[in-house]
Amino acid sequence: MEHKRIKRGKHKEGIYPIQHINAIHSKFKKWMDRFNGVATKYISNYMYWFKWLRLFENDKKIVKSKNFIVQCNVARAYTKISDFKKRKPAFV
Repeated sequence: MEHKRIKRGKHKEGIYPIQHINAIHSKFKKWMDRFNGVATKYISNYMYWFKWLRLFENDKKIVKSKNFIVQCNVARAYTKISDFKKRKPAFV
């Protein structure tokens, strides 16, 4: 997600109204509560997971599962477990 700053005293910056930003932030925090804390180096993975869930949230369950299977096979990642263990944290 890209960081956008809204100046003090304003409620909108371009296409980003503050209410929309606060709503997404609140939903993300509520969703993260179920994990009882996450290591900082893995937070980007959880953000991508949350983004993916929000992308398909209005689809029916059968469509979600089809989209999941398609996305898993289309988005090729040549990453090994050892690469994840050696990577640097994204947000530090």
